[in-house]
Amino acid sequence: MPAYPNGNKNALVKSYFIQDTLYNIISVHDFPITLGKHWSTTYPSYKAKLDLRIKRFWDKLLSSKKILFIRWFATYEQAVELQAILSDILKPNEFTVLILYPVRELTSVREIHWNINHICVLEFPDDMNDYDSWDYILKDIQITSD
Repeated sequence: MPAYPNGNKNALVKSYFIQDTLYNIISVHDFPITLGKHWSTTYPSYKAKLDLRIKRFWDKLLSSKKILFIRWFATYEQAVELQAILSDILKPNEFTVLILYPVRELTSVREIHWNINHICVLEFPDDMNDYDSWDYILKDIQITSD
C-alpha cells in the first residue's frame, strides 16, 4: 500500500525518484513508496503503461498530416540534428518544431531566424511559467483530428 502523507488519501503519494541512466530520464512519480515492498515491484505496470503511451504516440505521429513539436531550448546544432531526424521519420507528414529559446530578463517573445526548414525559434522569457507569453504564442493554434 502506498504511503500517504498523514494518512490523507487525497494527498500526493510519496514516490521514489528513479533515473534511467541509459536515456538520462528521471521518473518522479511512477514508483510509489510502498511499505514492505521494493520499488521494482511496480516496474511491470510502469513498463506496460509506457509501452502503451509510446505506441499511441508513434501511431499518432505516423497518421497525422500536421504535427507541432514544442521544445524548450536547443542549440542551432541540436535543431539541425532534430530536423534531419524528423524529416527522415515523418517524410509524408508536415511538421514544425517550435523551439523556445529562454533569454534572461526578456519581457516579450521575439522571433529569431535560424533558416532551418520546419524549425521556428522564438526567444522566450526565461520563466517557463510565463503564461502571458504562452498565451501569445499558442493563441492561434488549434488541435484537429485527422
